[in-house]
Amino acid sequence: PITFGGVTQFLPPQPVEGAGETNKGIPSDATAFGLYAQALESRHGHNLDVWKLQKAMQNYGGQLMSKGNSDWNISPTDDDGEDSYLWRTMMHFFACTAAPAIHTAGFNAHGWLQRARNTKPTIQACNQDYLWRLPFIGRRLPPSEDCVKALPKISDSYQEIQFTAPQTVSVAEKSTQNHPLGPTEVRIASVCSLISSGTELKVFEGNFEDAALDVNIPSMQSERLQYPLSYGYSLVGHVIECGGEVKGKGELIGKLVFAFAPHATQVVVDQSAVQVVPPGVDPYDAIFLPAVETALCIVHDAHLRFGENVAVFGQGLIGLLVTAVLQRAGSNSPTPGGMLTTVDAIPSRLAASVAMGASQALFPTFVNKAGPFDVSIEVSGNHKALQAAIDNTVDHGRVIL
Repeated sequence: PITFGGVTQFLPPQPVEGAGETNKGIPSDATAFGLYAQALESRHGHNLDVWKLQKAMQNYGGQLMSKGNSDWNISPTDDDGEDSYLWRTMMHFFACTAAPAIHTAGFNAHGWLQRARNTKPTIQACNQDYLWRLPFIGRRLPPSEDCVKALPKISDSYQEIQFTAPQTVSVAEKSTQNHPLGPTEVRIASVCSLISSGTELKVFEGNFEDAALDVNIPSMQSERLQYPLSYGYSLVGHVIECGGEVKGKGELIGKLVFAFAPHATQVVVDQSAVQVVPPGVDPYDAIFLPAVETALCIVHDAHLRFGENVAVFGQGLIGLLVTAVLQRAGSNSPTPGGMLTTVDAIPSRLAASVAMGASQALFPTFVNKAGPFDVSIEVSGNHKALQAAIDNTVDHGRVIL
């Protein structure tokens, strides 16, 4: 079934207008639809969290076969066709559901609706399609965390992803016997690993020079950036074997851990390179540990002050996490009294940044209407975004790269 992903937006999205010291003015579309989402949950009892559905199905014994985006894009037209009728119907629904919440929050709800009627944006509702297999119809299984108590056995072989040439990847079958444990090493059976869209993409495309694999990770300092190459640095799995000198090995066996290790079904790393995942943290959340650390360091570098307006240019993985970290400092603002603006050219990323708590999420062409900003954080790697960040930052403001 199609499941609402929790985010509705106008394309192109508009920034705040007419705000003053005593008047909040017309809200940004991101803020308006954030209030709309709150109304759907609190007043109408809707579930907007797709992960709750996924967890419930998995706890029942369901196996997720496939999923994908199935967004609705409703464009206004000059005729009286289906799109035009549905667009007007959605606007009526926003007037009934979103407008009261916008008014209660102190914004100009009528102005927001009138602006939309005048600019006639495309309405996008972010949905997802899920295909499930339910092998145990009519019988509820115990929660998923209770089903992983039986640890994987140490197999004679394991599989490892290898980059063998530019834009060429293969799966290598390796023998476990050829990689015995050292005294302080542990063997991990993988649950999941995260693909890096930055460094790993460069490795895939062959855009690198012969150098240490990663000077910041001790286990990778002695390896070289040259084909064939195993790469990856965000892996989560269960400890299934420990070397003789591993401290507390009796308690470590079976623990869910994070490791800076390449993509493989099993890996061997030193105990010092392992981080135990806290109880209650899902493996698919734990693999984001290095990326969240990067985002947190970027926010620390910004040295935010009370009331500052912040813009984040680029809403890829790191950009979205920067947005999430900033939002944790206040309600829809990185600092009390400030505003959090996100900028990207891809609508789905803007939708995700709204879900992360952005006050307004804009296309690059609308940035000059929202700025200038006290702090601009550039995480896209695009030179045009860097120039836009510089151009839209106040004098004596700060641009963080």
